[in-house]
Amino acid sequence: MKMTMVKILFVGAFILCFAVPVSFAEGLGMQASTRISPLSINEGLIGLKIAPGSFAFTPIGGVGFSDQDKSDNIFIFTVGSGFDYYFSEEKLRPYVGGDIYIDYVNAYDSDIAFTLNPHLGAEYWLTDKFSIGGNIGFQFGFGEILGSDMRFGTTTMMHATYYF
Repeated sequence: MKMTMVKILFVGAFILCFAVPVSFAEGLGMQASTRISPLSINEGLIGLKIAPGSFAFTPIGGVGFSDQDKSDNIFIFTVGSGFDYYFSEEKLRPYVGGDIYIDYVNAYDSDIAFTLNPHLGAEYWLTDKFSIGGNIGFQFGFGEILGSDMRFGTTTMMHATYYF
């Protein structure tokens, strides 16, 4: 029963995040990111960045792996979305935003967690089609992971985006 609920949650999150009409978007790009979380899991993420004007919406998904205490392995699968507001249209674009994630973690047993991540960041345009950036923020996690029902900490994310 638990695996059925996990599948339903992930299919629903995938449809909600990736079945977005993108025809209205002026700035459409593919974003590759790495997230370092309070759980010491380095996670690779891929997203479709939709940035019409000052706002950006980025449906995202990815996986991560960590060897905890040299004996227990943690595997994490993430689906979510990022929302950002840009303060300028220059080459260096500071922003404020947040991410919402549903994490499926396979450690000692399988767990589902919900994560909120408000952040501040900046994106620097190297060309008119390619940018790099990063953000720092706070992570609020709900749902049991590694014996903890709630998590709080800082998180860092680096990303590169190619715009079509």
